[in-house]
Amino acid sequence: VAPEEDYLILPEQLKELWQGSTRVFLLADEVLQLEPYLTQAPVQLAFPGKLLLLNRPPGLAHRP
Repeated sequence: VAPEEDYLILPEQLKELWQGSTRVFLLADEVLQLEPYLTQAPVQLAFPGKLLLLNRPPGLAHRP
């Protein structure tokens, strides 16, 4: 969703979910400038022009 359009999840809500205890997947355009907290996210899959990011790889325990 383009920034000038309605968000499916507001950026503040995404950041809160991303840093929370549940696993979150994010499908993003490759050309999109990612927020700093997303830049270290492991890429799970790469499609032409798209990235599937995961906030915590499977098997890693959440550490607050």
